[in-house]
Amino acid sequence: MLNLKWGTNQPAAGGQLNVLIVDDNLGFMRMVERYLVMKGAQVTTAGDGRQGWEIFLENPNAFDVALVDIQMPVMSGVELLTRIRECSREAGRLPVIAMSGACICDDHDFDSVLRKPFDFERLLSAIKGVLSGEDRHDLMIMGE
Repeated sequence: MLNLKWGTNQPAAGGQLNVLIVDDNLGFMRMVERYLVMKGAQVTTAGDGRQGWEIFLENPNAFDVALVDIQMPVMSGVELLTRIRECSREAGRLPVIAMSGACICDDHDFDSVLRKPFDFERLLSAIKGVLSGEDRHDLMIMGE
């Protein structure tokens, strides 16, 4: 079961991993959501970066990890990441995993990157990697 709090071996609040998924591809987002819920996670979803930002702002400490698409309407995943990082200086660093079908430059501050399509084993590996506190430079771009 996915229940590790970021950077610790302690269960997250309520014993569940709290995940924020932000993606404009509703079908893909729902598939990832169903899988993570099946694995025991609490999942909140947003259909674009602005919605994701608004949800994050309601309670910046509510989530253990965020899965963020890069290319979205209204607000991109990179802009969302920038805002989260600015806010996280006060609230604590939220691990953010990028998800994208496009090639991604490594100059952004994502904790890990998953190239779509990816399998669930790679998703779990990325989540466990960022939650265990691995250095982001040790995390690889996953997927083909």
